[in-house]
Amino acid sequence: DWGIKETHPDLDGNLSPAWPGGCSEPRPPTGPPIPAAENAHGSGMAGICAAEADNAEGVAGIAFDATLAELNLWEDASPWNLAHFEQAWANDIAFLNDCIDIKICSFDLSGDGTLGAVYARADAYLVIAPLVQAVETGRGGLGEVVVFSAGNAALNSGRTDCDELVSNRHTIAVGAVGSLGNGLYGHWMGSEPGSSLHCVAPGETMYICWVDTGPFNRYACLDGTSFSAPSAGAVVALMLEANPNLSWRDVMEAIVRTSATIDPGAGWFTNQSGIDHSYEYGHGLIDAYEAVSFVTGTNRHPA
Repeated sequence: DWGIKETHPDLDGNLSPAWPGGCSEPRPPTGPPIPAAENAHGSGMAGICAAEADNAEGVAGIAFDATLAELNLWEDASPWNLAHFEQAWANDIAFLNDCIDIKICSFDLSGDGTLGAVYARADAYLVIAPLVQAVETGRGGLGEVVVFSAGNAALNSGRTDCDELVSNRHTIAVGAVGSLGNGLYGHWMGSEPGSSLHCVAPGETMYICWVDTGPFNRYACLDGTSFSAPSAGAVVALMLEANPNLSWRDVMEAIVRTSATIDPGAGWFTNQSGIDHSYEYGHGLIDAYEAVSFVTGTNRHPA
């Protein structure tokens, strides 16, 4: 993402000062640092995953004891141009796949014409191969889990199917929903639909960590699939904590089989395997309790 504010009081305790798992490999090549204010987006994603709990600060993450590892794609690609962007993305996807269990990509470039062209080219030429290798061979052969935001361009006819990474079978594409009250959830208007959508998670009116350059911008309240992806990624972290022997396919299956069907009028259909799917909600609203329960009491597929 855009990096993490390392001194944020809700993040500093869970942000690893070194790479996790005892790894000592140097990080991918970087360019000049980006301005501190641009750490806001990455800090928000990190807080949803693993903001500290019981510290008298603003928020607690879903997986509040998880360790955060920062990969700043935008800084790695600086000074920004197409070639730097492609190579930085490939480097970061390939980085420390035996030590970093989950990589969460909370950005959507497909809704913009210029960046969308860059995105498609990066997918085709450099990123797909390291992505597949990370997922199929990372975590000691169990597979690194890679989670992507579905994208925010639904109002511009954007679809997950048109994005080579979000629609890749090795990634978990996560759309966004918002609360309707009384325990009900509905589609967030910007969340991109598609046949490749895996699930949805909260992504509307999210109270998150922010840039922290002063007393009044330590937190923010925002919408977007940028926030639903780390919500789902944090549930994956809980699953792996409960059962570290899960393969990447186990993780995907658990989400498919335990996510909740919502909004019955949203065009749900049942496939030949008896699994429900909707273009707006994927296999449903991710459920942390059900997913963790599933992975602690079921037979697992080989990687």
